[in-house]
This record gives sequence, C-alpha cells and structure tokens, in this order.
Amino acid sequence: GGRTLASVLERLLPVGYDSRRSRIGGFPQVLGTEPATIMAKEITTPGPGQIRALFVSAGNPVLSAPDGEELEAALGQLDLMVSLDLYVNETNCHADYVLPAVTMYERDDFPLPFQQLQPTDFRQATRAVVPPAGEAREEWDVVMELAGRLWRSSPRLAAMALARRVLDPMRVADAVVRLAEGGDRFGLRRGGLTLERLLDDEPHGRVVAPFLEAGKLRDVVAHRDRRVRLDAPEIADEVARLERRPAADADHPLRLIGMRELRSENSWMHNAPLLLRGGRVHAARMHPDDAAAIGVADGATVRLISRHDAIELPVRLTEDIKPGVVAVPHGWGHRGTGGWQQANAAGGANVNQLMSTDPSDVERLAGMAHLNGVPVRAEAVAAPPDPAPATAAVGAA
Repeated sequence: GGRTLASVLERLLPVGYDSRRSRIGGFPQVLGTEPATIMAKEITTPGPGQIRALFVSAGNPVLSAPDGEELEAALGQLDLMVSLDLYVNETNCHADYVLPAVTMYERDDFPLPFQQLQPTDFRQATRAVVPPAGEAREEWDVVMELAGRLWRSSPRLAAMALARRVLDPMRVADAVVRLAEGGDRFGLRRGGLTLERLLDDEPHGRVVAPFLEAGKLRDVVAHRDRRVRLDAPEIADEVARLERRPAADADHPLRLIGMRELRSENSWMHNAPLLLRGGRVHAARMHPDDAAAIGVADGATVRLISRHDAIELPVRLTEDIKPGVVAVPHGWGHRGTGGWQQANAAGGANVNQLMSTDPSDVERLAGMAHLNGVPVRAEAVAAPPDPAPATAAVGAA
C-alpha cells in the first residue's frame, strides 16, 4: 500500500531538485518552486524572466515572507495581480482582482497531500455542507479554467487544461483511496474502501493500518537506487561553510527564534473573534536575566533590532526560555482592509520585518530566509510621559 500510494502521489505532485536556478541569487528550484524570499527582487529587477504578473491563492506573503515592506512596495510594480481568498488582507489589498473562494463548509474535502505524513494510516473525507455563496468557486476550478484559457502559453498549462476535462480533486482522491492500503483496488479487493464508501459509511474516518509497516523504506524512497542519501555533497559543503562563519556578534548578542501560539496559525487566525478572547496581545518572550540587563519589566515595551530592521512590542518574562534567546510569534502586525477588522484591531508587529532578503544572507540549498537564530539586540522603550494634570480656570462671574 505504501509503495502504491507513494507512486501515485509522485505523479500528482511536483518532485525534483535543482532542475533550474532562480534568476536572482541562483537558488535551486525545490519541488517545482522558487524561494519567496527573493520574490520582491524578482519583481523589481528588469531583464528576461522578470515577474510581471502574480497569482496569490490563500496567501499573505507581506506578513509571512521576510521584509514585507520590500514586497509590498514591489507589488505596486506588477502589471497584473490576482488573488483568491476569503478576506482582503495586507497582500491582496494590492490586487487588481480578488476572486471569492469557498469556505471549508462549501466544498468536498480529502487531505491528499498529507496521506504520506501520518504515523497512523488513516482515511477521512467529507462532503460539502452547503452550496457556495454568491460567485465563490473552489480554487482548483478557478486555476484549471485559467489554465484552459492560457494553455497555448505553456506546455504545463496545456497539460492542466487537458486534465481538467477528465480529472477533479475528488476523482484523484478516489484513485488514491482505492489504490492505497485498505482500498478496493478498483474491485479486485472485496470490501475495500472507495471514496464513496468512505463518505457514506465512515463519517469519522477509518484507520486502515494502526502502525507504519516496517521494512518498507526501500519501497518509498524516490531515488532510483532506493537508498536514502545521508552524505549529499551539497549539504556537507553548506555545513562546512556555516562552521566557518563567526558566531559572535557583539552588537546583536541575543538570538531571535519563532514560536507558535495555541490559538494562532500564521496570520489567518487573527481575524476570528473567538480565538482572540482573553485580551490576547502580541508579545516577545524573554528570560528575566536578559530583561534585567536592559532594565525592562514584565509587560513593558521592548525594541528588537536586527542588522536589517527594528520592531517594538510588549515583553513577557519567563524562565521557560534560555538566557540569550528571545521568542516572538509570527503572523502579527495586520493592517489590511475589507473584512480584516478583527486582525487589524489585534495590533502587534511583523517579526519577519527583521529578516534579510539579501541573496548573500539566504540559505543556499533551498533559498530559505533565516527565520530562527537571528542575531538581535533588545532595548527598553521609554514609556510616554503622563499627561499634565488639567487646571481649572477661575474667573469672575
């Protein structure tokens, strides 16, 4: 089952490394993608291959990518920007068109990309509860129709346009369910699962194998010789290069790391009123010893300064973090428009503004920005002075 599922997904999802290099920085393509870190520079740098149009689906890179201010300025130079989303946020407020997407209640669902990531082999699918409101459409339908209209410009778009005539996501999901562990093998295994049986008879899903089967690594490794690469020269060279870099930075003695909060997922959960209950505020976490060294108390405002930029936000003191480390949740600092009011009112600062997008500062193997272990300096921010007491004017009647 695992080998069959792996082979099916390999054909559906882009697989590969370094099939081409990015125009800016020469970073290798990974799984059919190029790094968002250099997207702003790909938009603003003239020459062959310059990005002139951008399609953003369910994304907010102005907050999620490094140096959102640089990217926001670059978006204004595009010839065309189209967004597919539920809200107008910090990114797609610059779009020429914002197309309405469906909610999770208005579409059928099967978690296709996550089937190989489950320690327990589990299948679950759901039907749409209500029809889409207004002109909202599913993302795949919008993308496939656009591909159908643009197919002459790209062999890949032509293949997508052809696929739209015979495939939709739930047909693909049905094939995966049938061919993988527990499936009916298109009628060859009596009593096996199909997508229809999963939807009709298993509303809470079904465990098809309680444990990962041992001895199957050779069957699912994508390399032709079926061996895991533990000594890739590219990785070894990068480790050696990093070991040669100086670790100390007297001007930025602390190390900034990210953190996830229980009721927060990137930026999109900050517009849900129920998840903002309890007076949630965006705050850095710092060890009491580091706070004492700069004279800040719990709840005070601190300025975090990297080699690239600076942000200000409240600080919470905790001994759960090591001295010398500052943790800041990401995804805050909203200032969108439209229906983004709850997120805007939540405030906070965009921690990714502290990250560099200079190609010389970017990780070389995949073009990832350094978002953890970033050298920073912390400073106390003076509280605004109390307003002068009002004096009553006394005059003759």
